[in-house]
Amino acid sequence: MVREGLAYAYRKYSMDYDLDEKAALVAERGIHGFALQSPARYRLTRTLGRDAPDPECRIKGNINAQGARIYHMPGQEFYERTGIRPEKGERWFCSEAQARASGWRAARR
Repeated sequence: MVREGLAYAYRKYSMDYDLDEKAALVAERGIHGFALQSPARYRLTRTLGRDAPDPECRIKGNINAQGARIYHMPGQEFYERTGIRPEKGERWFCSEAQARASGWRAARR
């Protein structure tokens, strides 16, 4: 299916179909024959939790996979693709001072 352009290679778990997908992409077969966003890319760019509920409080307090509490400022590299999930303890901040006082560190990029 991947070779025919009818499915994506899911590289997170295996690289077995990587070359098959690349061949389908070059040949513009199936789903690679037109502009389409892959499910993996969609998951990275979904909009859930990306818009601040209060326009004055736009600093994103994100918890990474290792549990580190990191805040992202508008304009930083990963700001746009970072979503806030309050159910996981993530939150919005109104100032850097508020984020630091709450125990969060600034994003490196």
